[in-house]
Amino acid sequence: MQISIRDVLIAFAFACIVPGVVVTHLLWKRTADVGNQRLLENVEQQISDAVKRELGALILNAESAYGAIRTIFLQNVIEPNEADKREFVFLSQLQAQPTLSWIAFGWPDGTFFASHKLGAGSIEMMEIELENHVSKRRVDTYRVITGDIEFERRVRVPTDYRVTEQRWYRASFESEGPAWFIVSEVADYTKDAISFAGPIEIYQKRHGVLAVSIELSRISRFLASLEVGRAGAAFIIASDGRLLAWPDPAADETRQSGFQSHPLVALVLGLAAQMGKTPASALQADRVRQELNGEFYNTRLIPLGFKGWVVAVVIPEGEFLADIKRTETRLIALLAIVTLIVAAGAVMLARRLAQPLQSLVADFGKVERLAFERPERALSRINELNQLTLGLGRMVVGLSAFAKYVPKDLVAQLIAAGVEAKPGGAVRPVTVMFADMPGFTHLSEKLGNDVIPVIGAFLDAATTAVEDQKGTIDKFVGDSVMAFWGAPRDEDDHAFHACKAALEIEHKLNRLQSSGGPGQPIGVRIGINTGVAVVGNIGTQSRLNYTVLGDTVNLASRLEAANKLYRTSIIVGEETARRVANRVIMRELDRIVVFGRDQATAIFELIALGQGNKPAWIEIYETALCHYRRREWAYAHTLFRRVVSERGEDWPSEVLSARCEIFERAPPPSAWDGITALQSK
Repeated sequence: MQISIRDVLIAFAFACIVPGVVVTHLLWKRTADVGNQRLLENVEQQISDAVKRELGALILNAESAYGAIRTIFLQNVIEPNEADKREFVFLSQLQAQPTLSWIAFGWPDGTFFASHKLGAGSIEMMEIELENHVSKRRVDTYRVITGDIEFERRVRVPTDYRVTEQRWYRASFESEGPAWFIVSEVADYTKDAISFAGPIEIYQKRHGVLAVSIELSRISRFLASLEVGRAGAAFIIASDGRLLAWPDPAADETRQSGFQSHPLVALVLGLAAQMGKTPASALQADRVRQELNGEFYNTRLIPLGFKGWVVAVVIPEGEFLADIKRTETRLIALLAIVTLIVAAGAVMLARRLAQPLQSLVADFGKVERLAFERPERALSRINELNQLTLGLGRMVVGLSAFAKYVPKDLVAQLIAAGVEAKPGGAVRPVTVMFADMPGFTHLSEKLGNDVIPVIGAFLDAATTAVEDQKGTIDKFVGDSVMAFWGAPRDEDDHAFHACKAALEIEHKLNRLQSSGGPGQPIGVRIGINTGVAVVGNIGTQSRLNYTVLGDTVNLASRLEAANKLYRTSIIVGEETARRVANRVIMRELDRIVVFGRDQATAIFELIALGQGNKPAWIEIYETALCHYRRREWAYAHTLFRRVVSERGEDWPSEVLSARCEIFERAPPPSAWDGITALQSK
């Protein structure tokens, strides 16, 4: 009598797994939510506090400078019209307060004087006067030297600027005391700034308005110093929704990049637009989660307590999940316990069911490891076990044939990494290698069908070397091999493994030649490049290819082809060379722009493994390359010929020495930068 195993296994599975899954899910969700909220709040508070402190310091510096100068005027130490003394006072305040940008004084008749800092290196002394009802601006520029300033030049130009027409001036002249203003123009300069301005009244007579200003580029420079993870940032938004300051490490009174150049500005502009319609207090209540280029960011508006300004803190979600990681560890431990319980129960049940079930479990384990051995037929009184054994045998036969076309190691890694068989991918750092057998077309024409053992020997050497170094064979294209490292298995040292594989291929082919090999000489050209690429299942729902795409891959292919020009075997890209610099022997060949690409890159010939000193001929070659780039053709030519003499044969030196001879006869244009543009793939 045969019984059904379905009901028994379903009941057992539900009894063991469902409670564990429910408890695990609830625990993970609660811990993750709490930890994530706490972490984001801490980061937001730290950034907003830092911005408030900096803004408070800027305000204090400006108000202190205003108070000091006002006191000097009120105590009649100097008069506003005493030009030389006034210049000295304004200059001393600018030098004493590095954060100040302008100190200006405007008279009711339209006369205007200002000291203006131009970054850290220069200062302007500016005066606007009326001559025959025409405003003229005189600007004296001084270079800042240690402990002093040095006059550079004087310029006089007409100007339309009228200080008495400025809103901040009119408001200050009519007020009883100083106040803060946001200005966008000071003396023909269209720069956003905050200005602390107020009237100067001496002996009950208003002489004019004194203003101390800080250009917002100073705040942008400070925002660039804040660390909000590797990819986060902070922005300052005015109450009307205008973006006032954004991270810019080079910003000062002379330069500032537009906010459009910042990669995260798109996340802030939407919230800034709402500030003109919605009170900031309402906007700041909730944290906004947004997606940009496949990454999620949390943005929150926090008041700064000054002119209705808020700081928008943009936090990259993926960089602040330490608490989540700890929760995942607890989750893994819990799942391990549940798994052990389920496994123990399954073993007990399997023993009581029948020996064929144990055999099936063992056979399925072989299939899981992609060891396709056809299982022996196991007899059982349970009908489902008999049918399962037959089905397993048929499946193994099909998989055994399929495995000839799909790399088993790659499939095993994808299964282990939990990659689903559906289109999708992610950007991650990888190292890509292209290996090609030179002269294959000629060899095919010469040998016909007899070329198959030759190409087989080449592909076998390349495949073995890649797999030995933990790489993934992507595809074979005729006599070419494409492989990559860093996916699906994480590998921090993927650049070095790729270099070892390339040298191993070269060594295997040389050893094959010395032993007689396939009867034909087999060479190799290899290009290796490291960078970020799209990695994943590329294709459709019905057919997929796990591969890498992007500029990193294209450049690796071009580097393989570049071996033709220099007659080398292995060329590596700039990032690859940087990562393996202390563990291999290599030399910089040249700087090139490959076909189809605008950006130049340095290329390096990989010669051998090793951490010792470079051979003397490499030092000579690289010295020659320096003189070549300095346009010292004759000396560079001599050194390249010396490399050929010492090494016996060196085609890169031959190529560059030939260029030197050409350039000696017909020098390149003055704009020549030593970069070689490759005209073909």
